[in-house]
Amino acid sequence: MHTAHLFNQALGKLIITHPYHSLRGNECEILKVKEINGIRRYSLRTGDGVICVPESWTDRCHIQQNELENVPFDARHLVELSELLKSIKNARKI
Repeated sequence: MHTAHLFNQALGKLIITHPYHSLRGNECEILKVKEINGIRRYSLRTGDGVICVPESWTDRCHIQQNELENVPFDARHLVELSELLKSIKNARKI
């Protein structure tokens, strides 16, 4: 799924809620929404550039962070961590 929107049509803002993300608590403008492998991802404008985060790292996630504390660790967490590190590395190149 890709969102196609008219020029100047705002997609809104969201707040990053992931407990270990450096932008936790920051509100970011949504530039694009896409779905990859069944996971909705948001391209966001930050003060330092553009990042892409999965929906589960935002206030748009239907699962609350306190519910995630009771979920056992799985490989998806490593994938999300890898994506975070790549986005930080890419943001520093801009």
